[in-house]
Amino acid sequence: MRREKVFQIIDKLIHWVADFKVIGQKNVPSSGEPALVVISHISRLDTPFVMLAGGRLDVTPMVAREYKNTFFIGWILNLLEVVWITRGAYDFEAFREAKAYLNKGWIVGLAPEGTRSRDNKLHEGKPGSALLAYKMGVPLVPAAVTGTDQMSRAFSRLRKMKVCVEFGKPFRLPEREGTENKVWLKTATDEIMCHIAALLPPERRGFYADYPRVQELLAMKEESSLAEEVTGDPT
Repeated sequence: MRREKVFQIIDKLIHWVADFKVIGQKNVPSSGEPALVVISHISRLDTPFVMLAGGRLDVTPMVAREYKNTFFIGWILNLLEVVWITRGAYDFEAFREAKAYLNKGWIVGLAPEGTRSRDNKLHEGKPGSALLAYKMGVPLVPAAVTGTDQMSRAFSRLRKMKVCVEFGKPFRLPEREGTENKVWLKTATDEIMCHIAALLPPERRGFYADYPRVQELLAMKEESSLAEEVTGDPT
């Protein structure tokens, strides 16, 4: 089965089980332009929603290696050409594979938290996404998913989930400028997570709820929205 066909099937299934809204798709680079999409993660469904929401086929997520040999799911993920990554470690083999996709102009998606949040709140990010972005020099696009945590409740009532995927504006990490590696990775990871937190409702921001940088990004987002209303020209 071809990869494109799998995408089509997943697209139909997702629209069958969910009312699916996308905000900020214009922030996703055009086809052929590489980027690292960093995603909030509360459900196994978050990744396929984000993959489809971007409107590109040249996109692949980084997925925990433990799912590789899972019956059916592993088969589907292999057809989608995902990058398998070992959780809780610097998996340089996975980084090299992700780099190969980025060099081809693809989008690579990953969840900086490293695992699903069990309380529907953002947890402290791991430095892997910052390290990969630094090595590749590609822009990052933050993405937040809401509504996938309602899957069981919606299905029990025979209703569709109401899911929203929002993409923030692309950004790049701060320059290192001689900063100690460990300090820079912490700063860069916080920057990534604050961009994601700024796309989430207050009750979902978790670990980053009180970070001043989140408030700065929210203010910038509000200014941008007001400018769009005045000029009628989305930026």
